[in-house]
Amino acid sequence: MTLTGQKAYSVEEIRKTYTKAYAPWTKEEDTILKNAYEQFTKLKQPDENFISEYAKKFGRKPGGIRSRIAKLSNGNVGDRHPEQVFRSQIKVISQPVHLPDHLSSDQKFVLESLLSWIRNPRNGFITVGGYAGTGKTTITAILRTLLKKQSPDLAVSFACFTGKASQVLKSKLLEQKAIFKGDTIGTLHSLMYKPKVDKNGQIVGWKKVNDIDCDLIIIDEASMITQDMWRDICSYDVPIIAIGDHGQLPPVGDTYSLMDNPNLRLETIHRHAQDNPILQVATLARTIGKIPLRDFSATVRKVARGTQEAQDIVDKIFNSFDDNTLILCGRNATRVKLNQQIRSRLDFTSDEPVVGEQVICLKNNYKNLTRPIYNGMIGKLIKLAPVDKHWYMAEILFHGEEIPYQGKISRYQFHKEKYLEAVKGIHYSEIGDRFDFGYALTVHKAQGSQAQRVLLFEEPSSYWEDELWNKWLYTAVTRAVKELYIIG
Repeated sequence: MTLTGQKAYSVEEIRKTYTKAYAPWTKEEDTILKNAYEQFTKLKQPDENFISEYAKKFGRKPGGIRSRIAKLSNGNVGDRHPEQVFRSQIKVISQPVHLPDHLSSDQKFVLESLLSWIRNPRNGFITVGGYAGTGKTTITAILRTLLKKQSPDLAVSFACFTGKASQVLKSKLLEQKAIFKGDTIGTLHSLMYKPKVDKNGQIVGWKKVNDIDCDLIIIDEASMITQDMWRDICSYDVPIIAIGDHGQLPPVGDTYSLMDNPNLRLETIHRHAQDNPILQVATLARTIGKIPLRDFSATVRKVARGTQEAQDIVDKIFNSFDDNTLILCGRNATRVKLNQQIRSRLDFTSDEPVVGEQVICLKNNYKNLTRPIYNGMIGKLIKLAPVDKHWYMAEILFHGEEIPYQGKISRYQFHKEKYLEAVKGIHYSEIGDRFDFGYALTVHKAQGSQAQRVLLFEEPSSYWEDELWNKWLYTAVTRAVKELYIIG
């Protein structure tokens, strides 16, 4: 990909300096690196000496060496997935497979590999990583269509982390006529849990189902899946294909990443996608972690912080904020200030939240009676009433969901930079669910979201390794669908 007037950056360019910068790590390399680092730490010398030496030895970026050491030290590398014993194999009729001619070589390889795996789903699951623009949804639709021909009675459950993501996936699969009788599309939660209702039809809790009635589960946006959620879905003895973006950050609040080293990879950007300015920016973010100040198009721009041009963009977006807008930043201190400014522009004069405001969940709560809630879920306050001095009784409808959350939320979490760990005078378990205003978000909290229009305040951290910064920047810009404005 070449940007007019700019140097062309690609994986190949990076590999001229670091020959194995983007190659999967082998068990042999892991063993050598771990043993060498354990010996090096006994010398009590600066880590940079070791990282520099092994970056040259392995042909990898220093940030990659540093990140791998951390994962090896934390035990986050290796066979971390539960083994499966299946109740039955999928019955597939053997017949010639004709793949569309327009597919790239890696798309054909992934499809052929998945069809082969489905006949004998070894290990119970298979992971597919694909960068933005590589055609993950296209592959999903073609796979489902081929499986319909080879196994007419096959029932597939498509699942996503959020309701909004499942709606997007459903519309794309319907557009490609890739949903068939017996298939379901929804959230992972709705796949594994069913509501318990009282005699008046009110939901009073949730019960984990004993069985999932399908032959195959296909998870979309799998880079969002936490370790606990993955363990739960694997317990049902149903073959799983997990598809995600291995260029993104790991799940919010979790060091585990299902997409850390996917079994299959899609890394060729489609020809028709190469001219998409958002994908051009995403490729720069992923490969070099730098986006130049320039107009990539009329609606994809990076401008300098502190300029009148930047102020004009911010004013326009703040004054027209709606459900199709995401405002992203790197630091919680910035997030709090931005939320205050946006609330002021939207004429919310009270420091306290009011009905109609957008809020975000800051901590998982699997035990909520009306519905489990997850870190990063965004919704609208539809009911709110003070309860004593510590809480609000709130009803919140999350984006893309049908069943609203109901519960006590802490009055003290709003306007806070940090997650509320304690409140004087009440027990930790009684603090309530933690929510804050959700107009501006940190990129980590926005991983499961997308919007037609994104405004990003680029905030590098001197504490981050190159690899983490690239993932942060790439995750941020790929939240945008049509418009992307970066203040840098």
